[in-house]
Amino acid sequence: MSGMIIISIATFVFFVLTHIIFFHFKDVKRKFRTMMILFVIFGLINIFSGFLFFNGCVDNLSIILIIFFIYWFSWFFYAHFIIVINRSISVRVLTELVSSKNGLTEEEIKGRYSLKDKIEDEIKDMCFLGYMSVSDDELLSNMPRGERHARIISFIKKFMNLPKNR
Repeated sequence: MSGMIIISIATFVFFVLTHIIFFHFKDVKRKFRTMMILFVIFGLINIFSGFLFFNGCVDNLSIILIIFFIYWFSWFFYAHFIIVINRSISVRVLTELVSSKNGLTEEEIKGRYSLKDKIEDEIKDMCFLGYMSVSDDELLSNMPRGERHARIISFIKKFMNLPKNR
């Protein structure tokens, strides 16, 4: 069991290091897409490592699934951490204030942060990830995956009495 955890954690650590090094030295335009590709590559490495390490086991499939689940679980929380850092408007406003020496007015913050670009980037990412599609007449619609995600989020927001428009 400890071998499974070590393989998954080691693969995840290599994923994070590769992600950090790659994003630091390369100007990546589609960051989340690149992170997803790296996730898949390291996920395959994780599964292959599990096959090599546990070659003599009778129940290889369950061991591989456990290894991949631990890796995926770690990545899932890391991805959400990155999304909060990269996509949160609140975090962006706070970092803009840190980068200014004398503070900023609301208009100066709006000038540094384009909501139009933000929405376009979000739509591109959601289309790439299969959450929504754009028709020929440029209408956006949820795909089944996006529909499920929206229903889950709507339930959580309703259950926790969170505002609908945020």
